[in-house]
Amino acid sequence: MNLIDTGIDKGLIRFDENRDFITYIYQNKKRNYNNPEEKVQAEIFLTLALIYGY
Repeated sequence: MNLIDTGIDKGLIRFDENRDFITYIYQNKKRNYNNPEEKVQAEIFLTLALIYGY
């Protein structure tokens, strides 16, 4: 399982039905997931939250 799937399972993030937008649950921020920079930011966020417990 990758970080994105784990983040969804743990309720840290969610996507819209087309997977165009990612929502960070605790920050209540909705961002355009089609932006390549956002994909990197999502991976960094999930690494910090899931691996390092930040």
